[in-house]
Amino acid sequence: MLDNGAFSAFTRGLKFDRDGFYEWVEPLLAHPHWAVVPDVIDGTVEQQKEMVKTWPFRKEFGIPVWHLFGI
Repeated sequence: MLDNGAFSAFTRGLKFDRDGFYEWVEPLLAHPHWAVVPDVIDGTVEQQKEMVKTWPFRKEFGIPVWHLFGI
């Protein structure tokens, strides 16, 4: 994931350089570095852990997520 930095600029009172970001990000867009590992929506923690174990690639290429409901 390539973050644009707009929030960081905002919280520091800086002007966000949109064009600079577009120039920086363009050559990188065709090369994702990681993916979100599939998750069990509204599943248990154990179901999610089992789903994460199915990721067939190197760990650094996948980021697990949990969807938390009612929190």
